[in-house]
Amino acid sequence: MCHNWYYLINGKIINDEGTRYRPFRFVVWFDVYDVMENAGKDSYNKKDIAECLDTMIFCYTDMIRGYEPEQCREFFEQCNQSIENYNK
Repeated sequence: MCHNWYYLINGKIINDEGTRYRPFRFVVWFDVYDVMENAGKDSYNKKDIAECLDTMIFCYTDMIRGYEPEQCREFFEQCNQSIENYNK
């Protein structure tokens, strides 16, 4: 038996002044093997799943370089690709 987890992540990129924002959305998908690899053990619990989710969200949001479109283009392309992959 294999478990898969899908999470739809919503957020905002806020400019330095805090007056404008760009919304974003992406899909995080992982399975039991990703959780066990992230935890470094053969069994897992809810805490391990949450830590794996946090790690994957950080990997996505680490691509954000700033508020301007040219600074976050790669991030938005990755977000769109994750949604397209989920819809297939």
